[in-house]
Amino acid sequence: MFEQKIDTYQSINNNIANQINNALKSLPKSEPCKVEEVKGNKVKVARMLENDNVIGYADNVPIIRPIYFTYPIKQGDVGLLIASNYPCGSYIKDNNTPPKNMPENANGSGYLFLPLAPDNLDFIQDTEGKAFEIYSLDGKTSIIIDDDKIQIKDNASGDDEGDNNNILIDENGINILDTNKNNIVMSSDGISITDVNENKITLSSSGATVEDKNGNVIEMGSTSVKINNNLEVLQ
Repeated sequence: MFEQKIDTYQSINNNIANQINNALKSLPKSEPCKVEEVKGNKVKVARMLENDNVIGYADNVPIIRPIYFTYPIKQGDVGLLIASNYPCGSYIKDNNTPPKNMPENANGSGYLFLPLAPDNLDFIQDTEGKAFEIYSLDGKTSIIIDDDKIQIKDNASGDDEGDNNNILIDENGINILDTNKNNIVMSSDGISITDVNENKITLSSSGATVEDKNGNVIEMGSTSVKINNNLEVLQ
């Protein structure tokens, strides 16, 4: 009699455990995915397992990203399909607070797509976390926004010695340098253009100066021109 009661209790416990497990399996889950199609601010993704085995699809999934800038999403990009407890379509559309009695997400309508950077991209990231960095898809071109400067680097154009196209914007002005060491500097003092042979043109509020690599100088003001310090008055 006692053993029969134990068997009955075990059977009840097993049934409860099975029901709980089945309920948990039916809940939306976060899982790896791959973009199948881009639809503006939303994507269609394939839910993936190892070895690129597709186990299903989710369509019209909003992309997780900031409001005021976008980044390229294309077919084949990988990411996570994030499950939300509540559908978020109306909230995203109207930008309103969801109602208190919003029904829980039961059919996957609360999914969000979180893009992930693959390991094979050769990013040169700021490991100290002091700058905001934007990279091209190949990781070669970057925009780095720091507290006191902005840099635009074209790392694909140079070589291992660091000879790259580079634009620097800071409190001193704008400095543009190409792979051949041609240089343009724009500041409050004026504009200076220097080529690889160190020929130089300077433009300022007082006039223009042209100097070649041999030290020959032409200075042009509003009323006169100097050639190697020889003054000529303009009529």
